[in-house]
Amino acid sequence: MSVGTFLFCQFSILVLFAVASIFFLLIIILRYAETIRYKR
Repeated sequence: MSVGTFLFCQFSILVLFAVASIFFLLIIILRYAETIRYKR
């Protein structure tokens, strides 16, 4: 396993983790906005 493939694997894992955390935050924000909308 060369250094290039190792760096590419780490980079792809980082990108996947970033996309998953952004998606998770979006879901939390959407649910929070829905609860605020229903309270009014």
